[in-house]
Amino acid sequence: MKVVKQVVEIVDENCTGCYRCERACPTGAITMVGSRKEALAVVEGPSCIACFRCIDVCDDDAITIAELDEHRVVTTKARDFDPAEVNGLCQRAGLEPDQMACLCSSTKVKELAAAVIAGVIRSSAIAGDAIRPGDGGTHPRDLSRPAGSERLPNQ
Repeated sequence: MKVVKQVVEIVDENCTGCYRCERACPTGAITMVGSRKEALAVVEGPSCIACFRCIDVCDDDAITIAELDEHRVVTTKARDFDPAEVNGLCQRAGLEPDQMACLCSSTKVKELAAAVIAGVIRSSAIAGDAIRPGDGGTHPRDLSRPAGSERLPNQ
């Protein structure tokens, strides 16, 4: 679980359209808009988890930090799912449920397991809105399942 208190913003006049920030963003919150030679980075604020990887890779001072008026929590609550199923999935993966899986989003292995049980198939969705049991793992931004995609076995 992570409490997001900040997001990143793009300084358009400094953005050179290099795509480094888009590639570094673990949640897909940054996308490049425009033709390849004139592309500018755009941030989808609700998807930003304030990991600041984009700032680390930007050599053009095109990314700044903005404080959020209202903090938001990023999590999939493992306690909302069957503990035996969550722990079993963790065990099959050879990981401890309380082990930290992602430092950027402060996500524990049991949260990832709960998200998988909920039907998440893309890691970027875990960092988005919280997944609730019974919602089919849908996410408003990117959880449409491409044709032929399948869930992992034993879920």
